[in-house]
Amino acid sequence: MGLHLPPVEAQTSEGLCSSPPNLWCTLRSVPITPGTRLGPYEVVAPLGAGGMGEVYRARDTRLDRSVAIKVLPAELAHRADLRARFEREAKTISSLNHPNICALYDVGDDYLVMELLEGENLAERIARGPIPIEQILRTGIEIADALDKAHQRGIVHRDLKPANIMLTKSGAKLLDFGLAKESPLGGDQNDATVAKGLTSEGTIVGTFQYMAPEQLEGAEADARTDIFALGAVLYEMATGRRAFEGKSRASLIASILGTQPPPIAQLRPMTPPALDRLVQTCLAKDPDDRWQNAHDVMLELRFVAEESSAAGVPAPVARRRAWRERAAWIAAAVAAIAAIAFGLITMKRTPAAGNLVQFAIDTPPNLALFPFDTKGMAISPDGTMIAFVAENVQGKASLYIRNLATTKITPLAGTDDASYPFWSPDSSQLGFFAGGKLHRIDAKGGTTVALCDAASGRGGTWNRDGVIVFAPTLSSELYRISAGGGRPERVTSFDGKQIRHRWPWFLPDGKRFLYVAGEDLAAGSLDGKLHKQIVTNVSNAVFVPPDRIVFSRGTVLMSQRFDPGALAVSGEPVPLPFGNVANMNSKQLSIVSASENGTLAFLPAPEGATRLVWVDTKGHEDGQIGEVGSYDDAALSPDGKRVAVVRGAPDGTDIWLADVSTGSFSRFTFHPGLYGFPCWSRDSKQLAFFRQMGAVGQVCTKSFDGTERTPVVISPAWQIPNDYSPDGTTLLTFVQTPSAAGDLYTLTLGAKPVMTPFVATPFDESGPTFSPDGRWVAYQSNASMRNEVYVRRYPLTPEQWQISSAGGESQMWSPDGKELFYASGDTIMRVPIGGGASLNAGAPASLFVIPGHHAAPRLTGSVSRPVISGITPDKQHFLFRLGTEQGLPSINVVLNWRKALQDR
Repeated sequence: MGLHLPPVEAQTSEGLCSSPPNLWCTLRSVPITPGTRLGPYEVVAPLGAGGMGEVYRARDTRLDRSVAIKVLPAELAHRADLRARFEREAKTISSLNHPNICALYDVGDDYLVMELLEGENLAERIARGPIPIEQILRTGIEIADALDKAHQRGIVHRDLKPANIMLTKSGAKLLDFGLAKESPLGGDQNDATVAKGLTSEGTIVGTFQYMAPEQLEGAEADARTDIFALGAVLYEMATGRRAFEGKSRASLIASILGTQPPPIAQLRPMTPPALDRLVQTCLAKDPDDRWQNAHDVMLELRFVAEESSAAGVPAPVARRRAWRERAAWIAAAVAAIAAIAFGLITMKRTPAAGNLVQFAIDTPPNLALFPFDTKGMAISPDGTMIAFVAENVQGKASLYIRNLATTKITPLAGTDDASYPFWSPDSSQLGFFAGGKLHRIDAKGGTTVALCDAASGRGGTWNRDGVIVFAPTLSSELYRISAGGGRPERVTSFDGKQIRHRWPWFLPDGKRFLYVAGEDLAAGSLDGKLHKQIVTNVSNAVFVPPDRIVFSRGTVLMSQRFDPGALAVSGEPVPLPFGNVANMNSKQLSIVSASENGTLAFLPAPEGATRLVWVDTKGHEDGQIGEVGSYDDAALSPDGKRVAVVRGAPDGTDIWLADVSTGSFSRFTFHPGLYGFPCWSRDSKQLAFFRQMGAVGQVCTKSFDGTERTPVVISPAWQIPNDYSPDGTTLLTFVQTPSAAGDLYTLTLGAKPVMTPFVATPFDESGPTFSPDGRWVAYQSNASMRNEVYVRRYPLTPEQWQISSAGGESQMWSPDGKELFYASGDTIMRVPIGGGASLNAGAPASLFVIPGHHAAPRLTGSVSRPVISGITPDKQHFLFRLGTEQGLPSINVVLNWRKALQDR
């Protein structure tokens, strides 16, 4: 692709090629086609057309290089004003020498020879969705720098818009100075861009959606006019929508003159506050209230970019000008709320007395928190830091620390694949789980120390005597170990029935602790002799001195009075008015933490919707099933006619069926409870699914003739169905066991179902799926300390093949069995599979990037929900469950939260 111009609206004119004749008449007597010579330039192919020119790829026969040639359309050549503008563009570009401005090589008889740009224009990129913050900042800096160069030469662009910005490998390039004029000059009432969108010829200069109010009013345009347009472009890059919109030209003009667009953070919560403020300043109605020159905008963008990389990692930043920042710090003790509004929070050992203050901390750009049962978050006991796990766009999870006083975010090296951090009582160290081990690390960074095995840890707590209590696996009792290492010792027991023990939290005496036993909150002790039920039907709880516990029922955050000495609650639970909390399966885990001084931190429940989206093999969205909604899981039937989706219900969740052709939904399950993980039989006539009944989840089946088996087999272990064998006699299932994160079993269907281990190791295996011929089973395992895709023969033999090498999950066979697909970060990979007695797997190759790089949240880590929801029988489309950015949570912090209790 070369010099890119937007499509044009039709224009009509009379008297073309009138006397005296000129080059345009001569050119248009024979159309410009490949092979046409313009001086030493040979036309190769057309590239595009805009209101002020047609652009062709050409070859410079003297230098043997590719160039772009811009010529004025023949139907406009008779107009002296447009020819003058064309000549003005040549003079303008020739006076500008900047790496981010498209270079002019030569001028011929009424044609321009310009740099040939390979890439896409910004409008095309925005059409695919919001742009990563890091790229917004980089591109914004380049555009602002280019504008500054032009403004220094007294040139105002006057038509800055995404279609006039090219994205190339070497950076952004500013195009189309056809409307540029030296400043200050009044607007030429006959100059107009003709472009796709709401435009006008013969009235106003520029493209309406990006015009400053003074342009619309016909006032003088100066550098600040371009700054307004730059703000509109940055806004559109960040949100994927225009800053100002209207159904008609009049309503659009009214919007620009009289309204402010919603803050970027409202549409994209993880936006750095400083970027939001910068854009709002660019979009000020009064030019005097905007940034006064592009150089200042460039410096502000550069500052945001630099401050957004603490130790090389993107981080949100809220910056004021230096004098304002100093003033804010000086006044922080008496103006805490104002400081909070800009993200500059000064936290001390004790929060400011008297005021209940709630604020949100955005995660860094290009990092995503895990909203459910996968990674966790914890505030330090002294209330000054928050440790959290986030995943970057490549799917790599690591541990980060956010300093609440400075807003600095520090990544902790050596914490890849970390989960469930917890603090030492002096706030100097962190415990966490990774790679099948329990680790500790200094909060300032350093070497990680592995303490013991923990195949899939589910929470830990650390007392002042250096003892850690933790849950080593998905379905185990709790154990204790010294923070210095040693042999773990069991401190809780199942008392004859297997109920998972998780999420311990030490009480003030350091000898007893709260923990979750199934669906109940219980208390235990280090000597292993205590097991007392505290509250039923709740999530995990945190103790907040001196006498409160905080937990949730469903997504409602609650508090109840608690006597840590008597281990007894009193009074009624009080809902806390801070918004809903992220919660796994409505019962088991609230992502909430508390410091010793009573500051609360929690992840709010995701609010974004999800879409069932078709994506073609080139990575382009190609349709949607049904309306935007809240879909917790999805699976396409083998015949491609239905999608089984999990949707919320008043009494839990249910499975619904969506008709692919009509988008209509019908309910499939009706019993109370939590349903999930639907998988189809190969004849598309039966579904197996997960249903939670009591403290465990079981495999159930239901046919379209109404036949149900609930459950298929009764087991004390959690079971999740993954795939039917081609003959429908066997289910591959994921099973949680006390000794490991998760194993793979076969469940033979029939009058007497039988469960048999298929892959059972100390590591975490999940997501098994049969090849279409039933000879192979693909699955993922963290045996190499991160998830990779493997294949084994079925029935099981010792042979095993590792398919992925740079991370892999969500493995899925093509309908014909000739390819295996999987996700590696945000990229779908393709592996060719040959025939023969042995697995003949080719090298993985990238197929496409998931549109928007934003898959919908998944509820579990070890029990991985598929990124790919299905492949059509013709292999031409993939089904994805994609989420909106509003669905990614920030961390909410509440100071003096007890004020909300009103003495209850």
